[in-house]
Amino acid sequence: MNTFATRNNNKTSSLLSAVFLGLFVLLGVQGCSSSNSTPVVNANPNGYYTGSASVKEAADNTTPLEIDDIQVLVNDNRLMVMSKAEALLYDATITSITGNNFKANVTIYKDGKDPLSTTISGTITEEQQITGNIAGTGYGNGSFTVSYDASNSNTASITDIEMSWAAAVNESPSSLYFSVDDQGNILFIENNTSSVIIICNILSGSATPIASTNLFDIEISFANCADDPVDSSTSGVYMGLATAVLKPNPVQGQPDVLTFVMMYANPSFSVVSNATVFAN
Repeated sequence: MNTFATRNNNKTSSLLSAVFLGLFVLLGVQGCSSSNSTPVVNANPNGYYTGSASVKEAADNTTPLEIDDIQVLVNDNRLMVMSKAEALLYDATITSITGNNFKANVTIYKDGKDPLSTTISGTITEEQQITGNIAGTGYGNGSFTVSYDASNSNTASITDIEMSWAAAVNESPSSLYFSVDDQGNILFIENNTSSVIIICNILSGSATPIASTNLFDIEISFANCADDPVDSSTSGVYMGLATAVLKPNPVQGQPDVLTFVMMYANPSFSVVSNATVFAN
């Protein structure tokens, strides 16, 4: 018997066994590591938020402008940031959410006009807070921080807004009067303002509750509007979001404020408003 050959074969067999065992262990460890990794969960920003912003004056992109009446309405990839006091709307489309971080493209409107396009990046702490950094100039140069509002505990219902409303729109202190019926139809009552957008009648409109939120999809068709010397006619269909903010001590369950933001795409014009209950 060839003892030397037998020993070599045994060594070769042992070596191959060790190699295969090592590969098996390595692959097993990698497999376990992969299966035990925690998947990234993207934050859900949907809801209504309130807070503040710090930006720059458009005239010089230097003078600070502190805004303390910021309201934010978010549904899916639509993020609408508004200030009624400054007649500002940041109409943003969220392009990505990775974990708690988001990016968005935004168009900014002052007094419903003068669109400026830029980007926003920031963080979402689900059902707590959104922070955003705005990477443009003037009103588009700065940041905002908003907190998840207590009104999000309510679910949007037509019965909450089925009444008459007086709305101060954009830069105008005066009011557009309208009502919402039990089907969510928005009906024109009257207006008493010189603001361009409100030298109009509401031809038709609707408010539709968004499931599992305190938000409404809103659409209003303005007709017979006066011509704006800069932006031509503002007649057309406006679409956006709304929310009803209930009083701390509600009277017969009536909301204190109906906040709505809307966009008219052609020509570019926007509407921001806080409407209050109106007894007609």
